[in-house]
Amino acid sequence: MKRIVCLIFYIYSLCCFAQTEHIDSVIRVQDMDIYSAIPTNPIGLTGKGILLNYYNPSFRYNSEFDPLLNYNIERYLDLKVPKLSFIPRQASIFPWKGGELIASVWTAAYPGLMQIDTGSIGIYQRVGSFTFRACGVVNKYGYFQGLHTQYGLNGSVTYQINPKISVTAFGTYYFGVPPVIGDGLPMTPAMVGCYGTSKVGGHINYDAGAGFGVLVGGQAVQQVGTQRYESEPIVTPYIKVGRGKKKVAIGLPVGQILHGLLKR
Repeated sequence: MKRIVCLIFYIYSLCCFAQTEHIDSVIRVQDMDIYSAIPTNPIGLTGKGILLNYYNPSFRYNSEFDPLLNYNIERYLDLKVPKLSFIPRQASIFPWKGGELIASVWTAAYPGLMQIDTGSIGIYQRVGSFTFRACGVVNKYGYFQGLHTQYGLNGSVTYQINPKISVTAFGTYYFGVPPVIGDGLPMTPAMVGCYGTSKVGGHINYDAGAGFGVLVGGQAVQQVGTQRYESEPIVTPYIKVGRGKKKVAIGLPVGQILHGLLKR
């Protein structure tokens, strides 16, 4: 995580720049026909105390010119200071028009099994009715006499059909193989349920109003330790609590329960 934080600050520093200028100069009007025989003093005064040169009040600056830059396309960067977020475990690092760079961290403890520390950094971009998300994920599993790190990629594309219905396609891929515990044994079934797996699928989000909604779709989930994928339904009713932009959706995924009942 320290390397990721250092990389973020390094990228952010590349966006900063300073403007250098020559010594301030002003325009002097020297067209006055006053004692033409008297030489012009560099500071604008004659030897007889007569003001020969007047200063233009506009005080135009001679800014530095770089021949390598194309000043016809020069634009100010729309940089913003990272804003505070009211979303737990999530921060907006670098926002721009229609998108932002987001980082998030969280910890999940499973007494008697393991503790999982997760960090991710990704890009969110909205283009018209489409929303794109892509991020890198790191999971660290700590269990009895063992520590395992898992790396993965996560992405999704959402199309908003109307204010109440949207369609999402998503995918997650994790690299590497699952860890082994003491004496080279595989993880226990309880630990397998906590381990991140690759998956691909899609769902429809229907907002029924009054704070209620449901996700309906399907996904193919990789079985831990194998290259075999098994399909299962997605059925997640949810409710929204809060107001305005601070609304939080709380859902209950029952797709795996239905999958288990249908297989019997």
